[in-house]
Amino acid sequence: MRAPDALRPNKKSIEDYNDTREKRALAKICHAPFSSLRFAHSGNVLACSHNRQHILGNISNQSIRDIWFGDTLKELRSHLELNDFSKGCALCGKDIADSNYYSAALRNYDYLAAESKGNYPLMLDFEIGNTCNYECIMCNGEYSSSIRVNREKQPAFKQVYDKQFVAQLSEFLPHINEARFVGGEPFMIDLHYDIWDELVKVNPKARISVLTNGSLVNQRIIDLFKSGNFNISFSIDSLDKENYPVVRKNGNLERVMNGFNTIYELSAKMKRHISLNVCVMRQNWHEMPDFVNFCNTRNIPLVFHYVHYPFHTSLWNWGRNNLEIVGAAYDMASFARAKTDVAQLNINKFKSLSGKVKKWAEGADKYETSKSELGAESLDALKEKFIQRLYNYNVLSEGAMAEKKEEVYNRLSKILAEIDETVVRKSLTEMMFIPVEFIAGDLLHAPIDRVIPKIKFANGPQLPART
Repeated sequence: MRAPDALRPNKKSIEDYNDTREKRALAKICHAPFSSLRFAHSGNVLACSHNRQHILGNISNQSIRDIWFGDTLKELRSHLELNDFSKGCALCGKDIADSNYYSAALRNYDYLAAESKGNYPLMLDFEIGNTCNYECIMCNGEYSSSIRVNREKQPAFKQVYDKQFVAQLSEFLPHINEARFVGGEPFMIDLHYDIWDELVKVNPKARISVLTNGSLVNQRIIDLFKSGNFNISFSIDSLDKENYPVVRKNGNLERVMNGFNTIYELSAKMKRHISLNVCVMRQNWHEMPDFVNFCNTRNIPLVFHYVHYPFHTSLWNWGRNNLEIVGAAYDMASFARAKTDVAQLNINKFKSLSGKVKKWAEGADKYETSKSELGAESLDALKEKFIQRLYNYNVLSEGAMAEKKEEVYNRLSKILAEIDETVVRKSLTEMMFIPVEFIAGDLLHAPIDRVIPKIKFANGPQLPART
């Protein structure tokens, strides 16, 4: 089970974290369950993009209204009001307990501390389609239709969201301050355009935030950008034209940067928000200081995403020698004096990244020893330990009764039976070391056909890593 401090950080940790926040946000430790809803690919509705354990409901059999005003969401709120992170929020609790204040995901919802417009959410987060033209090395078929067809060799997932879902949104769209859209590639998902048209009509001041790979910035997108209050985040992952297509298969950096520069200039003229997202991996770790400088020169926010799997892209399991090289390089990184709050926050985020790398290096020998011990066990014993780990977390985080163990065991057994035993052994061995909060939501609650590929392809093809 996760150590208790991940579920309820001590008073001093909470106070130190709050010292890094704006005063207007301090009324709540996390504003997400009080102000937002996220619609996931599977139809599950969540309070945020990070808590996939405490499912609020599913759009296939519940209305948005019933979910927002329902008891499951009220339960999550009541726990967080007591600084209790046990309802699927342990990742954020752990970051606070470990003093990773600037990488804690819950701080990204502090801006929702604005005065509420009645009893409705201020932000809606849409993850409702996977149509995508990229096959990124750290991604999977749930987020990319191209990967689903070409890498996983499987038929497309059934579409959960439809025009009836858009019709339900009509009650909520007039009240929001922001709507977020991720993919797949958001500009390739038809239903997004229906939502955008309605939102521009009924609530033209609402921010429309789109996370894009930047490959489709054409005249149609530029006209759309000008027509509504669009704010664009670019997911880029490499600034090197040779490395970019290695990380982002099917991508062309020159085309993406042309689109980025166009939107960057328009954003400056129209006073819109623009930011850059990057996944930190073995294949691009050396570029992280470059990303900080790139963003600080332009005074735009930088968001680091930590990749837990696939394992051939992850830093956390890369071994002591490699991680010490990364840590030493990060220690040598230098940045111009921050002239804005945005630039200083970017530097602080890099420092948090550097701190994580050092902790991974410190724990690398223990990880290798434990991994070797697991490798000596029978496959059945490994499966049992893995299933028990998930069940223990389910009990800890959701108060599941003992009789649920058979249900958890049967579900996981069904998933693992669909995968080659050699692959299962390798994947489960590594997954025993991933923070259980990160994988529990998918493995315990997502549709089985969406979970199987995540384990089956968790090791992926071996790709070059920078050392």
